[in-house]
Amino acid sequence: MYIIPCIQLDVVALLTCLMVYVHKNPKQDLGFFSDRHFNRMLWMTVIILSLDILSWLMEGYLPGHGHFAHNVVLALYFLIQTMLPLELLKYCLSICEVQLSKLKQRLLLLPATVNALLLVVNLFRPFAYRIAENNSYARMFGYLIIIIWPLFYILSSIAVCAVRSARAPHYEKETARKILIFILFIFASALLSAFLYGFSPWPMVALGLVYLYLNVHSKQTRELGLLAYKDALTGVRNATAYAFMMKELDAKIQAGDAAFSIVVADVDDLKAVNDRYGHNAGDQLLIHGAKLICDIFAHSPVHRIGGDEFAIILEGSDYAARDLLIKRISREMAYTTFPIAGREHYISIAFGIADYDSRVHRTCADVFKAADHSMYVDKIHRKRARR
Repeated sequence: MYIIPCIQLDVVALLTCLMVYVHKNPKQDLGFFSDRHFNRMLWMTVIILSLDILSWLMEGYLPGHGHFAHNVVLALYFLIQTMLPLELLKYCLSICEVQLSKLKQRLLLLPATVNALLLVVNLFRPFAYRIAENNSYARMFGYLIIIIWPLFYILSSIAVCAVRSARAPHYEKETARKILIFILFIFASALLSAFLYGFSPWPMVALGLVYLYLNVHSKQTRELGLLAYKDALTGVRNATAYAFMMKELDAKIQAGDAAFSIVVADVDDLKAVNDRYGHNAGDQLLIHGAKLICDIFAHSPVHRIGGDEFAIILEGSDYAARDLLIKRISREMAYTTFPIAGREHYISIAFGIADYDSRVHRTCADVFKAADHSMYVDKIHRKRARR
């Protein structure tokens, strides 16, 4: 009997959608409209799969429920079947950065509104589908009227992504093409469902959403997340990433499992370089200074926490070799230069280090204060040595 395999496929697809939703963790979304539309598509797919399962059960395994109840379930099914492609179109518009006026947004809702009214009419005057005496579902002459609008939304989504793929910069073409592959996959499933009775497109939709999540949505979210924690000028981590790591270290301190050092580095002469050669030269000083710091502390996260100030968290191998690394700094600075106005200038960086000591430090901020103080002492000594 074909009902049981259909129900089994729907259940697997439903669980797949829920797993994607849990894995993507909506609490960590970055607030973009594409996140919202993707989440809505997931939940609409879950709802329509649930309605599909209920409809199959009513047809074969739940006698005595009444034809009208079955009709209502199918009406909701076809309503979501229209709303989901509409949400897909909104997702594509959001990803492709297409802005619509309020009038156009309302016009987009018009086909879905018409379909909803037709489904209400069908409850009392069947013309699109009906429930036969044996509780089985049967299509009627008006069936194409209620499925043409979902196809309209899907075709519109294809058009949006095709245009974006043709006109977008090279680095955005891949995203548009992957979304286009997903939509074409959904379109093929919808056509098979329209003309092949018994074929359910929703397991295919769930599979397509997994593809979309892995190849577009998740990748985009990861890239944006990385940008949120990256310093635009030097390429090292930024102050936001440092604050996040401080919280992790504080948790280790509370658990009694902390062994780390904090190094505070301050690039000397930034203001003097800015005043004499301009801010572009100052930027180059910071970039080369950050590179020197990263080369020395190759296995530790480097953060730019201020204009010319960096913080490095030493754990693991760098923590064990911290004394050797600090000695290496002076040697490296003696040979490291960068060009300004046709001349080579040496890079000077003041460093301070503090080791976490449970008898002295209660929080990570206490360790930072000690390292910062040590850095200022080193900075004063460097200034005196130049005189």
